Amino acid sequence: ILESLENLINEHSPQQIKEYVSEIRNLLNKRFKEREKDLLKKFMEEGGEKDDFKPEENEYRKKLSELVKKYSDKRKEIIQRNEKQKEDNLKIKQELLEQLKELIESSEPLKDIHDKYTIIKERWDSTGQVPQRDVNNVWNNYHFYVEKFFEKVNMYRELKDLDLKRNLELKNELCEQAEDLLMEKSITKSFKLLQDYHEKWREIGPVPRDKKDEVWERFKSISDQINDRRREYYEQMHAQFEENYQAKLVLCTNVEEISAQEHNNIKEWNESSKKLEEILKSWKSIGRAPREVNEQVWERFKGQMDIFFANKKAYLQKLKEEQLENYNKKLNICIQAEAIANRDDWRKATSDILNLQKEWKEIGTVSRRQSEAIWKRFRAACDLFFERKSHYFANIKTIEKENLDKKKELIQQVIDFEYSESRNDDFEKLKDFQRQWNEIGHVPYNEKEKIYQEFRKALNVHYDKLKISAQELRKTNYQSKIDNILDSPDANKAIDREKRFLTNKANKIKEDIKLWENNIGFFVKSANAELLTAEFKKKIDNAHKELEEIDVKLKLLTQNK
Repeated sequence: ILESLENLINEHSPQQIKEYVSEIRNLLNKRFKEREKDLLKKFMEEGGEKDDFKPEENEYRKKLSELVKKYSDKRKEIIQRNEKQKEDNLKIKQELLEQLKELIESSEPLKDIHDKYTIIKERWDSTGQVPQRDVNNVWNNYHFYVEKFFEKVNMYRELKDLDLKRNLELKNELCEQAEDLLMEKSITKSFKLLQDYHEKWREIGPVPRDKKDEVWERFKSISDQINDRRREYYEQMHAQFEENYQAKLVLCTNVEEISAQEHNNIKEWNESSKKLEEILKSWKSIGRAPREVNEQVWERFKGQMDIFFANKKAYLQKLKEEQLENYNKKLNICIQAEAIANRDDWRKATSDILNLQKEWKEIGTVSRRQSEAIWKRFRAACDLFFERKSHYFANIKTIEKENLDKKKELIQQVIDFEYSESRNDDFEKLKDFQRQWNEIGHVPYNEKEKIYQEFRKALNVHYDKLKISAQELRKTNYQSKIDNILDSPDANKAIDREKRFLTNKANKIKEDIKLWENNIGFFVKSANAELLTAEFKKKIDNAHKELEEIDVKLKLLTQNK
């Protein structure tokens, strides 16, 4: 737009592009105003104060100002040049008036006087307009001296008749040109040209008296038709503007009603959005309203549209957040269900998975894009669990017998275990035997205790040979317990519960230690002071060792979580 404006200013006269410049300037200023309003709104939404807002530096607004100034300067220069030309014309015509005056008073031969008059008249006619303030005065003086001249030379009537006839021809030509304007489609162009023709009409002198009214009525009739046409055009235009305004008020009301409606789901929001899109199309098909209310009704319409779509955006953002939260909840349930699907504690596992199904139903919707996939994942985990459960109980004796054989085979591997050169590697291998044992499922109940004792006995032989301390074994056994916890569906919660249990236990032991240390002070005066003191010191030492073990367990829990 700015490039087009610059080309207009460079290639055309200011008078030709006046309307275009005005329209472009209004259009861009409106856009700058809307832009600044949006930036202020965003600034305030982000917590800014209105008084602290600083408009952005807009290179386009600066460019527009430069172009408008260039246009104004160019137009001012032309006006000044025209005014100067009018002043120059005034001086020329004043000089011609003086020459006419001298010619009237001259005693030269008639032919010389007539020749000079002809020259003066030609110069007069070829000289352009004078300043408006001097038009009547200069014109009256000119006619006065012309009449005096014709009276002076006694040729007034003859020359005057010739001049009147010539003026009549010129005015008839103007009438013809004015009649052509009736075919002009542009009301503005025809009216502007008519004003130029009226100016030329005034410049042309009088016509023969018997043709004066006739030619004037002809010219006036054409002027009246063009003026009536222009007046009718503007009346129709203003009437159309008013109709447009009333239609736009109805659309504003429609938008306000839709914006005020309560929307409870995305379907209702989308239906209202489609309605607003149709209303916007209708708005665009309607022409402008009267100038004094056009901007006002647009602000009302646009404001309600903005409110609706801002509310829709907020709803969608909230819905997106809720669906994401629901997705994460369901994803967590899937993870728990997938862990349960591989468990063999059938009674507890069945209860857990049924609780997960109940919890699933209570969670809200997720996005359509993720809904089917997450449901299939959960359903697959549930189906796998119940298939395994059905298979297990249908084949329980066979499965427990297979598990018993697996554990016997594992015990034989422990017995046959050969040491390497690395004590740590051997210890890790023994811990791996322990993990394999835990992974094997149930055995027949009457064999459970017996087979476990055989396994512990085989392990303890190796522990003794490797000189594994009781503390290391307790740490290893506790790590096995943690591993079992990690295999459960709610591992993090279980670890948190275990940490709370150990922390409470440590606090209780610390209280006991403090109490025992206080009691030792009371035994000093008793008969059996040494015996009692030794007994309580032993308790205190054992308590400190237990605190150390709890500290190790807490560190293991933290690392594994």
